[in-house]
Amino acid sequence: MRFALNDHLGCAWHGHSNHIAVLVAVVVLLAGGLNAAPKKALPPKDNLSLAERNCRTLPGEMISPYLWWLSCEVRDLITPEEVSVFKGLSTDDDREQFIEQFWERRNPEPGSLENKFKQNYYRRIVRANEAFSTTIPGWKTDRGRIYIKYGPPDEIETHLHGGIMRWSEKPNGFETTTNPFERWFFRAMEGVGQNQVLIFVDPTSTGDYRLTMSPEDKDVLLYIPPRDSAQAASPKVCAEPFLRPSHPPAHPKFPDLRAVITSGQVLPNPIPLLVRTYAFPATGETELTLVAVQLPNHELQLQNNDGVMHAKVDVYGQIQSLGGHVESAFEKTLVVDLLEDGSEQGVNDKFVFEEFVPLRAGRHRVSLAMKDEASGRTGMLIAGLTVPYCGSHLCASTPLILADSVEPRGAGTAELEPFVIGVTKVVTNPGQVFSPQSALGAYLQIYNLSLDPDTHRPNFRVDYEILKDAKPVIEEPEDAARPAEASTEFTIAKTIPLKTLEPGAYTFQINIADNAGKQTITPATTFYVR
Repeated sequence: MRFALNDHLGCAWHGHSNHIAVLVAVVVLLAGGLNAAPKKALPPKDNLSLAERNCRTLPGEMISPYLWWLSCEVRDLITPEEVSVFKGLSTDDDREQFIEQFWERRNPEPGSLENKFKQNYYRRIVRANEAFSTTIPGWKTDRGRIYIKYGPPDEIETHLHGGIMRWSEKPNGFETTTNPFERWFFRAMEGVGQNQVLIFVDPTSTGDYRLTMSPEDKDVLLYIPPRDSAQAASPKVCAEPFLRPSHPPAHPKFPDLRAVITSGQVLPNPIPLLVRTYAFPATGETELTLVAVQLPNHELQLQNNDGVMHAKVDVYGQIQSLGGHVESAFEKTLVVDLLEDGSEQGVNDKFVFEEFVPLRAGRHRVSLAMKDEASGRTGMLIAGLTVPYCGSHLCASTPLILADSVEPRGAGTAELEPFVIGVTKVVTNPGQVFSPQSALGAYLQIYNLSLDPDTHRPNFRVDYEILKDAKPVIEEPEDAARPAEASTEFTIAKTIPLKTLEPGAYTFQINIADNAGKQTITPATTFYVR
């Protein structure tokens, strides 16, 4: 069966070059852990490389956070020269400075506050966890690592029940009968070439697909030095250029808003703001945090522009450690367009914007300042932000997001488009207030589901409840077909009409029974119908 991946960036695949071959160059680039697929089960831990062994453990079980970052979190991005420098650093301050400049060197807009490369990298990790998780997180799998490094393929050909696999499009190409496998087609892979094909085989029929090479190409890898050995033989590199900024910081767009935050001044007649934060499992040490901010439209000075009520809002935000170190910052201008009657398409009287920020697990502080360009009126908020550690072996979930709309992401949607989480567009409702004529959207990721030892598949049930005064008023089960197709991670994207509900406060609850793991979790939150 052949299909286009839901989140590919281009058009449908229209044919294969006669010169397409299984991609060996990728295996060379990722030789730190992407190896030829074994014929049987995974090799025992003792036969794995140090980096691979470390990456199959939870952070903190065997290695420090810095070694985890080096050998796992960025192993497919970092250069041998950078590895040599990082290993030679002697203080945590230097390591932190190195990591900061590591991302800045890859910033598509050098010196700017927002680093879209870094943001997209961690958004891809979250997507890989959602799509490829098995007994290990999806970002550590071969498919996950290819997806994170090169982005989504233009097309995927999947064979869930195995069959005859051709290693080449050539007339005399080698064929073999194999277990379940996938072929990924890329029109272009940066740094690799055009019209590339990757084959992933599931040798144990458990969902653990491995990047595989054709038999005639296997000998090539025998002459490639192991990554660790190559790095050990490299000459010592001066650390200083890797610790100092390579570009001067860009001048802030809104120094007045930054001053509002740093001074802590009390604003007269401020625009009221509301914020909610949600964390998604990424690497265990770094998680992807969604900051959703809501402001009321009627607090803005709207101007009529050919029947459209228009406003611009300048935003400056930063996230700090509790010790005051600025860990991330962003600034942008938001455009608010409403119909002339004062209502916005899809939203009633509020405007919502979101920002994705990679953060380490722990406690942080988020500060935001906004200014309506027309009136000059300003708003500010400071709130605590706790990023949970998501590395537990137990079944768990992300925070429950209530949304004005939850819908599949379009095939042509850019990866960094606002409101996109994986393959779903989620327009959050931070205030959690809905009208009776609307529908309640819910988004949640469940992870660490247990696998049945006989079927190697999860066995779980999901039910939805809306409660009033602790009594169910709406009950709906999840479509039984969806859990049957799940792996160790399952994404909920649910919409429930509210037309039967009277105004008031309600509780939305999801009951998740992990039958294989004999665990139950019940994420819930309060919402209002007005």
